[in-house]
Amino acid sequence: MCTVLFKLMSRDPKEAEYYRLRQNAMSERMNALLEAEDKGVAKGEKLAKLEIAKNALQNGLSSEIISGITGLSIEEIELLK
Repeated sequence: MCTVLFKLMSRDPKEAEYYRLRQNAMSERMNALLEAEDKGVAKGEKLAKLEIAKNALQNGLSSEIISGITGLSIEEIELLK
């Protein structure tokens, strides 16, 4: 269906250009959404690590051990105290 539509539109240069621009805009929008999703996932993972670190501190674990477990820097852990 799309191939037939494109072939018909490609006969008219203005329609072909409009189609190309529309496809590019849709692709850019999809890329922006995927990038936003990736940022949201990364932020959620960071918040989870901070919560784990906070709980570990309350249970008496050292900053060094927490850093090894969570991957957070010792400086980030110390800020939670």
